[in-house]
Amino acid sequence: MLLKAITVGLMYRSLFLEGNASDFSPEAIRATLPRDLPAATSELLQELDYVLWQSEQAELDKSKNIQIIWPPQQRGELEGRLREWNNVKSDLEASARKVLRAADDQELQLAKNNFEDCLSSFYSVTAPMNKEVLSRVLKQLDNIVHGN
Repeated sequence: MLLKAITVGLMYRSLFLEGNASDFSPEAIRATLPRDLPAATSELLQELDYVLWQSEQAELDKSKNIQIIWPPQQRGELEGRLREWNNVKSDLEASARKVLRAADDQELQLAKNNFEDCLSSFYSVTAPMNKEVLSRVLKQLDNIVHGN
């Protein structure tokens, strides 16, 4: 499970959080030409769905695995993080659908601006979460390797 968690975390990081090196970072989307944006947006949604599917396959949302990765939380803390994740993910998906439904160049430009803003928010919220999860998983692996 820890191996799968690290794989999912690094896959997500590679796709979204590595600045110019990531295909779907805010910087990459900002540099995408309007004519290429619908295809990039569609691919972003597919890749995000794939990462989420991988996470479900790894059962990272199961209580037993959450307890391994996360220490005991303050009441409501985990739910708050999940709510925050769901909000930015939902906003990103809604703005992506606007890009995909744009009927003309003007609509596409407005949708692109909104999409870039939502992607920047998505990045701002999820980057620290990803870093924390990866750090916790690596710590657990270190404990296993060193017998702690």
